[in-house]
Amino acid sequence: MPTRKSCVRQCQGEARLFCLVAALLCWACKSPGNIPQTTSTLIRSEPAAFLTQSSFRIEPWFRAGLTNNDRSPEFVQQLRDAGATNAVVQGFLGMLLVQGDGIAVDLAEGLRLLRGSAAKGCLPAMNELGYINLEGHYGVPADRTEALKWFRSAAAHGWANAQCNLGYCYERGLGIESDAVQAATWYARAAQQTNLVAMGSLGVFYMNGRGGLPRDYPLAERFLKQAMDGGNIRAKLNLGCLYVDNGYRTNLFEHGIQLIREAAEAGDFRAQARQAGLYFYGKGVPKDLTNYVVWTRKAAEQGLAEAQFDLANALEAGRFVQLNLAEARQWAEKAARQGIPQACFLLGSMFANGEGGERSLFRANEWFRKAAEHGHSDAQFRLALACFKGQGMDTNNAEGLTWLRRSAERGWPLAEYLLAGNCAVGAVGLPKDDEESVRWLRKAAEHGYIHAQFDLARDSLYGRGVPKNISEAVRWFRRAAEQGHADGQNSIGYACDTGDAGYTNLVEAYMWYQLAGKQGEARSQVNLKRLLPRLTPEEISAGDRRVREFRPRLNELPNPLPDAAENVH
Repeated sequence: MPTRKSCVRQCQGEARLFCLVAALLCWACKSPGNIPQTTSTLIRSEPAAFLTQSSFRIEPWFRAGLTNNDRSPEFVQQLRDAGATNAVVQGFLGMLLVQGDGIAVDLAEGLRLLRGSAAKGCLPAMNELGYINLEGHYGVPADRTEALKWFRSAAAHGWANAQCNLGYCYERGLGIESDAVQAATWYARAAQQTNLVAMGSLGVFYMNGRGGLPRDYPLAERFLKQAMDGGNIRAKLNLGCLYVDNGYRTNLFEHGIQLIREAAEAGDFRAQARQAGLYFYGKGVPKDLTNYVVWTRKAAEQGLAEAQFDLANALEAGRFVQLNLAEARQWAEKAARQGIPQACFLLGSMFANGEGGERSLFRANEWFRKAAEHGHSDAQFRLALACFKGQGMDTNNAEGLTWLRRSAERGWPLAEYLLAGNCAVGAVGLPKDDEESVRWLRKAAEHGYIHAQFDLARDSLYGRGVPKNISEAVRWFRRAAEQGHADGQNSIGYACDTGDAGYTNLVEAYMWYQLAGKQGEARSQVNLKRLLPRLTPEEISAGDRRVREFRPRLNELPNPLPDAAENVH
């Protein structure tokens, strides 16, 4: 049974927004414009966008060729000839060259043309440059500062797609500090121009009461319906979630389930993940873990990081799907490279244990560190252990103590217990401090750590570092026993046997002795032999029944991550 000392040895703008909202309420019943169907909240420039900027002359041949999707050599040559003097043509040709849309890719020339067009005031070119740079599309290195420059410029000139994209950046803190009020402001401006993506995003803000907006389900429903009716698949998902998850219009619960299904079948990866969740919990559909995995895999294959982690987790544990550690590691790495802290921790654990591939403590620590820096308390604890033990790195008690404190201060019970042990003996650079040791030990016990509960019970029994208190000792022995701690079961059994529990109950004592004995606890077997002559056959039978019915009360560890933010849309 581990003790604290043995563990130590082992570890060595809102006002403007309200004006916009007031204006939005005046036109919220108008039909949205003809904006392409979307399953994303980041909007690139479509070819048709180059026909809509009225400040530039649109030649008939250009309009006809673009409308007819002409990619003939003759049309492309016309684009090259006219691009020198026409910013819209220049930007469109640049986009074709970057994407390889019907013509050979020429990334350098395409970007040159897009920048030249944007510099002359072509708003779709500005938006396309923002789109390319924000996430690093087409092999262009991501440059969020550059992306924001172009989004801001186009948004300031009233380009709805850029306004929506700028709201997206503010919402998620991409290249700029996250600001929900600014996000809502830009979404509202774009929504005024009947931008379907912005309308869907604004509907979610009303659904969650974000960005200085009130929680207003009817208004959320109105925006989401308009966006959905215009072809926004993500809005269909979120409208379904409004009915299914938010308790709005309970008579439309089944309709909400259908909307989520339709969005998932249309290919929206978040809808696919939500559909998986419905199957997992049996909410609105029969519980079906096979279908949970099917839909999770669909979302993962489209790049949804959360689904990639869920799939990795299932494959690594062999839950609902055949155990496959190699595939689990692949999905964990995909999710980890997208910054999911839980995936970083899982990948680190797999490297540490050699699951699904090579064993590398160095690589394990790399991924533990990434998770730890995002506040994952278990990763912080594991990194602290690596620092103390010199596993995959040089021993560094100072850094280990920093990570251990961070983990403990976030309420991670294993870290609290180890910190208590280090304080008890003055290890890893800490002074010996019994008061501090007891403080952390009590926290670990209160957070459900079974060994901390037993140690605190024993300290209370003997008055070690705390005042001697039999009733307090009994309380913690019972907590540990109920979780299945063999020594705790023997101790609470003895308390029921002798009356130290505040009462005498020989049947209960028999149960605890039996449970501890089944785990090999030697003293309980001696105590049981002493008790048996004092029991009637009926009492023994009652005790055996209680043994059979006993189920350990397992305390779940706290969430190792800080509280999650509202659902993204």
